[in-house]
Amino acid sequence: MAPLVQKHGADLLRYKGTLRLSGNRDKVAFQGVHMIMGGDHDRPRHDGEVCERVLVFMGRDLPEHEFRAAWAACTRNLAASTAGAT
Repeated sequence: MAPLVQKHGADLLRYKGTLRLSGNRDKVAFQGVHMIMGGDHDRPRHDGEVCERVLVFMGRDLPEHEFRAAWAACTRNLAASTAGAT
């Protein structure tokens, strides 16, 4: 996602979401404004809790297809890296 954030940073007003990373039981909160982005541990997932990966972008005239394609690639990579993770 970093290349898209760099390319469209001036038009990215805000973005945020939650991720699951390999070997990490905590949810990870991800957020940013323009080209400033970061993430941090949120809270541990509860037993049986569905782990969703969600990212929302708010901005001006963003190319939706580029962001959807980049997000799909990221979630495939995350899914592959978290296969079997608890």
